[in-house]
Amino acid sequence: MVEASTPDSLAPSFWDGVHRIAKGAVSAFPVVGGPATELFATLVAAPLDKRRDEWLSYCYRGLKRLEEEFEGFNVEGVFRNEAFVTAFVKATRVAVADHREGKREALRNAVLNCASPRPPDEDMQQLFIDLIDVLTPSHLIIMNRVNLPWGWSGAWEKQPHGLPSPYFAPPFPDLDTVFPQLDPKVEVFDFLLRDLAGRGLLAIVVTKSNKEKWECHMGPTPMGMQFRKFITCPIDE
Repeated sequence: MVEASTPDSLAPSFWDGVHRIAKGAVSAFPVVGGPATELFATLVAAPLDKRRDEWLSYCYRGLKRLEEEFEGFNVEGVFRNEAFVTAFVKATRVAVADHREGKREALRNAVLNCASPRPPDEDMQQLFIDLIDVLTPSHLIIMNRVNLPWGWSGAWEKQPHGLPSPYFAPPFPDLDTVFPQLDPKVEVFDFLLRDLAGRGLLAIVVTKSNKEKWECHMGPTPMGMQFRKFITCPIDE
């Protein structure tokens, strides 16, 4: 759970910088001038400030854990790395705009991976943070659950929905068992799988094993495995 607490040891300039990011996010909303602007600012500022402070505290606690884990790493020092600052700014904008715990956890883990001694290259950092932005928490749960190549398979008595293809998602009969964190309708789950496959993160292959059985195998692609690592905390919690 994200907690709102202010790490007193962090330099004030750091807080000033992230505060400007949050203000920039608010100012991006289209509003009219005069009293309406003041009312809008009053209504929006408090929840956004709360989200910002929770996010800062959440990231700070994780960065302090990296400091404990890796010799020579320190929180203020990592903010002298321009690539990390860019990734942190992108992640902060997404985090302030989203209240869902699953997304904020993935973003915090992304920040920690970008700060770690062996971060992904800059292109991958930006691509993956953009993916966290557009994907739902349910997408992320699926990516975390299917964690090995061809990590899950199932068989059905008859072929559903036309011809099988790499983008085919059958109506799974045991979703509650395979993905206990989700409660989707079959058509929603079907869409989630197709979307992940279309983005190159998940491979889905349906084959006919014999005259009576159809089998589905799914697992992360090489890019999907990199993305899964990116949204996973790099240290034990």
